[in-house]
Amino acid sequence: MNIQIQVVDSYLDPLLFLPILLQLMLFERRYLFEKDAQYVFSWYQILMVVFVVSIVCEVLFPLWNPAFTADYIDAICYLIGGVIFGVFFNTTSESGLIPMLPIVKF
Repeated sequence: MNIQIQVVDSYLDPLLFLPILLQLMLFERRYLFEKDAQYVFSWYQILMVVFVVSIVCEVLFPLWNPAFTADYIDAICYLIGGVIFGVFFNTTSESGLIPMLPIVKF
């Protein structure tokens, strides 16, 4: 199956990167830093992650290595992914899609 859809090949990765990254960061805060199940990110925190990821991936990486390409549409996809996370996935564990695991203290 040699199916190629140029828009999907180019922009699906940056679109999905921030929802996945932010969900992993939320798990980290809840489990490693022992925040409760009610802990969610503020919009300020989400937008700061979008800003940092955009600068690193679209400015610093292309300066560091010419194999990377700077593309402003990727930065827009990062922003859309951050908004998708903030609206749909940045919820408390009781009301969210994924249940909260019990915190085990050693």
